[in-house]
Amino acid sequence: MPRFHIMGGECNYLLRVSGPDKRLEFVPDREWKSPCMMSWTKEQCEALLDSAERLLLEGAHRLRLPVQVRRGREPGGGCTEAGRAVRRRA
Repeated sequence: MPRFHIMGGECNYLLRVSGPDKRLEFVPDREWKSPCMMSWTKEQCEALLDSAERLLLEGAHRLRLPVQVRRGREPGGGCTEAGRAVRRRA
């Protein structure tokens, strides 16, 4: 199982199966993040997330989809349905 990995937390951590007891362990950032990724500042991440949020909300508005953007754990976010997006015809 040395090739089995789990990406989590909006792609901000990586786990691998390790040892004879097959436990999950964190893979150190320096082993899987590129030098470019390691050089990103918090401000650069925030600017990228701000742009992504704006584009996501614009697209949802055009499609008339009620969404709620969530910005929680660093450095990610997500989008959830804010109401019934699909309505059945009577």
